[in-house]
Amino acid sequence: MPEITPNTIVLLSEDVLVQELPDGELVLLSLADENYFGLDEMGGRCWAELASATPIGDIVDRLSGEYEVEPGTLKKDIMDLVQHLVDAGLASVEDA
Repeated sequence: MPEITPNTIVLLSEDVLVQELPDGELVLLSLADENYFGLDEMGGRCWAELASATPIGDIVDRLSGEYEVEPGTLKKDIMDLVQHLVDAGLASVEDA
């Protein structure tokens, strides 16, 4: 698996059902192993950005303008989220 960097593009698995809840959270169901995963509102916003096949660095730039968070913290959080998604089989990564 390629290292996750700001140039990484995330490919979301097609074997995931996504349901948005009224409070902005997302519930993900992996069809491969029938496990559920939850994302809070910020995680759901990241999921939407990741779905656009945009490099992580560009997503950090975009979201840092929307949320009051240090870009370095946001980058780490998004990269951690991506690693979790990959580990759970919900996504794969490739270099841009």
